[in-house]
Amino acid sequence: MACLPYPTFLQSPTQTPSTQSLSAVGRVRIHPLTCPGISDNDSESSVGASSSSAAPEEYQAIISKCIQQSKVVDTDTTDKENAKLRKKYMKEGVAMASSYLSQTLGIDVSIVDVEIVLNIDSITETDGCLASCFLDAGCAYVVVRVKQEEEKDGGLAKALEACDATRVPRERLVLHMKNTGMPEIGNEITSRVGTISIQMASLSSAFTDWNVPTSKKEWKCVVQLSITEELSNEDLIASVSSLSKAIGENRGSITLV
Repeated sequence: MACLPYPTFLQSPTQTPSTQSLSAVGRVRIHPLTCPGISDNDSESSVGASSSSAAPEEYQAIISKCIQQSKVVDTDTTDKENAKLRKKYMKEGVAMASSYLSQTLGIDVSIVDVEIVLNIDSITETDGCLASCFLDAGCAYVVVRVKQEEEKDGGLAKALEACDATRVPRERLVLHMKNTGMPEIGNEITSRVGTISIQMASLSSAFTDWNVPTSKKEWKCVVQLSITEELSNEDLIASVSSLSKAIGENRGSITLV
């Protein structure tokens, strides 16, 4: 297989007593708005239990701290107090994000590449501080998700504006969108992000034609697939293997929800 799939935690716990360490995978994608974090049991009731988990609330607290940081103006180099205050909020936010990743999610960022999925509104509301906060806390990539309800009504433009607001290198940014095939990738996208993530509804809808137009800038692609209980292990392995071969070595990755 050209590329090994890695997990996306949307509503499932990042760890249960029976699961193996994520260090064996080496890469993971986290949706902090809905991911419940570590679970103390293996029951099905723990899956999707974000409403009873403190993890989403902890994530919201990080956003609030980044908002505090963003509201402190430090453009005036003579105002040392504002600079100290902004730095104070920044350090507090990074400490909160580090605790969230290591303690609440149980992820060792020193051995696992973490992709953190951030809401567009949260990025703009914090003036990009939220993205920098999680990168400073050890995340490898920030995933900017195009709002599904706005994909046909300026959603992509808003997502690209959020990418600009992060002010981080394009190599650390991933643009995530829902699609049924390879979208047209123009320079307005590849100039901002180094990776494009495509959400597929099922394995059957995943495209296998990887002869996409080249861009002036190098970019990679991630295919996100949602796995249902009706899918057998044999079908999953065969389908992922086929898609992996279509992507090719070092051109993209597959993540399973």
